[in-house]
Amino acid sequence: IPTSILLFGTFTALYKGISRSIKIVEALESGTAQGLSEAQVNQYIGEAYFYMGFAHATLATYWGDAVINKNGMSLDDAYTLTRSPKSEVLAWAYECFDKAITLLPDAMGSQMRPTKGAAYAFVARFALFHEDWQKAADYAKKCMDMGIYELHPDYGDLFVADKSPELMFY
Repeated sequence: IPTSILLFGTFTALYKGISRSIKIVEALESGTAQGLSEAQVNQYIGEAYFYMGFAHATLATYWGDAVINKNGMSLDDAYTLTRSPKSEVLAWAYECFDKAITLLPDAMGSQMRPTKGAAYAFVARFALFHEDWQKAADYAKKCMDMGIYELHPDYGDLFVADKSPELMFY
């Protein structure tokens, strides 16, 4: 499969996911969700913002300038609207991650879902890739200061381990 087809599929999936995340946030913030606790609502909204941050940062990583989707546009709009500069796309991605950090739990136990630590780590990783050294250092420090994650005691074993204090979101 040519790389261009794979990237087009990635582009499409990212924008679909963003639109779905926006719908989730709108539905949960409108109070129409029945039978959910406040903690669940916050977690789900945090997870939606986590995805929006991830998706926009990925768009900036692969395409640079990209259309920022803050209001749930259609996929056709994503193909035709004017792209925002990469710096603005990344700024929005980091803002989404920051919103997620305020809502996500510190840890999830056995479920592999986004957490504050994962959001800190993703910001640090994207910032490293985009050579924003200070942001990368700041968010890596915030993640380390949580006191939840630590290096796996045996590096070689890390790649076959089912569980490790080093694994944040896999």
